[in-house]
Amino acid sequence: MGSGVSPLLWPLTGLLWTNSFLNLYKGIWFCDSMAGLKKLVLDVLKPSEPSIVDMVKKLCELEGVEGVEITVREIDRRVETVKITIEGDNLNFDKINSALDRYGATIHSIDKVSGGKKLIAGA
Repeated sequence: MGSGVSPLLWPLTGLLWTNSFLNLYKGIWFCDSMAGLKKLVLDVLKPSEPSIVDMVKKLCELEGVEGVEITVREIDRRVETVKITIEGDNLNFDKINSALDRYGATIHSIDKVSGGKKLIAGA
């Protein structure tokens, strides 16, 4: 493999070399175009405002989004920890991340990603 690359990274290097469209976001590999993304489950820290009702409405306006569910996990004085589940056809992660950023929210982790031609039941 490439010179100067740790043998532990060879599988990743090979993956990057053969699939140059992959990127790393907080330790999770994803496609730039996010083509075929059907479902995202995100752990998010958001300010108390906008409300989760307003945030659902705004996220539903994004292209490709067919449904959004937000569950409050924890409430502090000025912030809330929420689980956001987004389903649709050909979701665009970059646009979703940008929208959350505009609302003052930060993705802590990507807990689940589903993609392909159909969702896997029970996954």
